[in-house]
Amino acid sequence: MNAQILKKYRFDEVEQLVGQDARPIVIFFYTDWCAYCKMMQRTTFRDKEIINLLNTSYYFIEINGEDKAAVFHLQKTFKYVPSGINTGSHEIVNYYLKGLPKAYPSLVILDAKFNKKTVRQSYLNSSDFRRFLSH
Repeated sequence: MNAQILKKYRFDEVEQLVGQDARPIVIFFYTDWCAYCKMMQRTTFRDKEIINLLNTSYYFIEINGEDKAAVFHLQKTFKYVPSGINTGSHEIVNYYLKGLPKAYPSLVILDAKFNKKTVRQSYLNSSDFRRFLSH
């Protein structure tokens, strides 16, 4: 029996899909050095119930907040912005966390028109994540 796999999308894919099947969007901002991010990737996002819920009722986008690849979203190109030697962050993180500290992990729920509904900046286990989704 194959393990259930969490479907992950890019912003450009979701922009196309919401026109056919309008669903809320969950964005998971993480970094490679964030221990709590890795813990969520190993536990919360491997929970069968969470995978099923995200795959059937949401579009899930996972973004490394320090990725250097450009992201095309809402007719704009978001880029990595260096802020020192070997440091920086992606403009897409700044866009969705505007007014909040850049903290990882950060989770954002958007409606199908990409309006921000809820933000949570902390590690969430499976039960806490289910509660987060219900807000």
